[in-house]
Amino acid sequence: MRKAKTDIPLIIFDKRVPEPLNFEEPKQGSLYVEQEPILSGEQATPILEILLQRIWLGIQRLSIALKHRFFVLWKKYLGEVEIPWFKLAILALAAYVLLVKDMQFNVALQAPLSIIGTDRDGGGGDAQSAAYKSELAPASVSMIQNRKAKAFIKQYAPMAVDEMKKYGVPASIKMAQAMIESRAGQSKLALQSNNHFGIKCKAKCLGCTCRNYADDGQYDMFRVFESPMESWRVHSELLQIDRYKKLQVHELDYRKWAEGLKKAGYATDKHYAKKLIDVIEKYKLYKLDKL
Repeated sequence: MRKAKTDIPLIIFDKRVPEPLNFEEPKQGSLYVEQEPILSGEQATPILEILLQRIWLGIQRLSIALKHRFFVLWKKYLGEVEIPWFKLAILALAAYVLLVKDMQFNVALQAPLSIIGTDRDGGGGDAQSAAYKSELAPASVSMIQNRKAKAFIKQYAPMAVDEMKKYGVPASIKMAQAMIESRAGQSKLALQSNNHFGIKCKAKCLGCTCRNYADDGQYDMFRVFESPMESWRVHSELLQIDRYKKLQVHELDYRKWAEGLKKAGYATDKHYAKKLIDVIEKYKLYKLDKL
């Protein structure tokens, strides 16, 4: 039997034309709303601050925990141990002096105890601290101006010969010492204090005038003389003390005198003898010994 018309399937066709997509910017007043970012800069800043605060709090808690652990271990293992704080302080001070301070004590081993601290009775120089170089150090022959040297020799040669005849010290040695110690009369010590031989003040120097010049140390005290001639005479008298008097056995041998002065502790300059010999031989000062 034939079915009723109601059994025929219903097919509906949508003939409406779809609206084309519009890629143009929305007009003012349209329903289109621009999508904002999830978090704006103002919203992200508080979150970043909170994050940093939590990190900082974590670091503080870790620090407190480590301190607590340290004190627990200290009390457990070292709480009953007596620590020699005084000895540790002494050791720390000694380490500071040895490692940080540039200290050097120039003491002539052959000098008597009364001379310690002033072993440069008339010299000093290259053996001083490497951190401090003095312009009063005995000059080498190359550091003395030739014209100044010749003028100095001409002026003081008679004095050197007279002192040799009175005190037995070779004129060549006296002249050479005066030249390298005073740089032929041009050093501060010579110009300001008339001191041609770098003669220092001593503790028992009564009635003398002294002035500070930096040499082996920053606060060395040197004699001030009224005239250069006075310094020449005091130098001659200085070479009459026991440790220099014995050098007179060398008579006029300037080489042995130069070596003997260095060994006796006249100067801390390790090249002192060579400097004397070089000056004597360059300017033929040995001729003065024959006058």
